[in-house]
Amino acid sequence: SNLRKNLAQSINDGIKNAQYQNIIWMDADFQHPPKYIGELTEKSKNFDAVICSRFLKESERYFNDKKLEKNINENQSYFYNKLCRFLLFKDITDYTSGYICIKKNIFNNSQLKGFYGDYFVTLITYLKRNNYSIIEIPFKDELRASGLSKTIVNVNVKYIYTCFRYILTLILNFLKKFI
Repeated sequence: SNLRKNLAQSINDGIKNAQYQNIIWMDADFQHPPKYIGELTEKSKNFDAVICSRFLKESERYFNDKKLEKNINENQSYFYNKLCRFLLFKDITDYTSGYICIKKNIFNNSQLKGFYGDYFVTLITYLKRNNYSIIEIPFKDELRASGLSKTIVNVNVKYIYTCFRYILTLILNFLKKFI
């Protein structure tokens, strides 16, 4: 079809067409280094979902290097994840990771929903509410090979809409805790 797909719909298509039980998705700009795939699949023997977290104590962020400029969207990501941790589940540190190994059968009765990176918050809430086992592993993210962050600060209509979607997603998932 010629419909424009969003990120969640594109990943859903990949899940539907996947032939194996373990499904991994990651950013294609190499900010998510492929070298962690082995550890993801190894840990997936004992967990339903293995998430690479940028915010574990053992994780190393490229922007901690003083020579590299830390841009504002990295601070937003950090703050948003702190807020998610406070309002949703304390044992998850990276609600917007986008680097995961997950069992295909989790999606037998569900699909990813969301506009952009907000789908990951809803996925984690779904996993926690349905008692799937989750572990986070630390990783060192890399500088992007190309492209820009999906939450790059450029105050325009799309940016405001994206912020709105992230906050709305957080509120809706917070309310799900009580339903």
